[in-house]
Amino acid sequence: MRKTIIAIFGIVGMLLGFYLGELASSVSWLKWLAIGGEIGFKNPVVLDLSFLQITFGLWFKISVCGVLCMVIFGFIGRAVARWLKV
Repeated sequence: MRKTIIAIFGIVGMLLGFYLGELASSVSWLKWLAIGGEIGFKNPVVLDLSFLQITFGLWFKISVCGVLCMVIFGFIGRAVARWLKV
């Protein structure tokens, strides 16, 4: 349960950090927060077995602000898990 709480806080931190990085990219002295890259498949891979069709796809957009917020929210999640005594 503790690892789940930390993972959820980390994912929320990454999402929030991505949007904060996009907002910060419009400010000249905060543009470095939006530096990042993309990892994954842009076009999903399709496995067609005639009776079953499965689509595989995974794509991440990572930025400096996203990673910083993920780490910060991970620590917050750890503190919340400790506070909940999980």
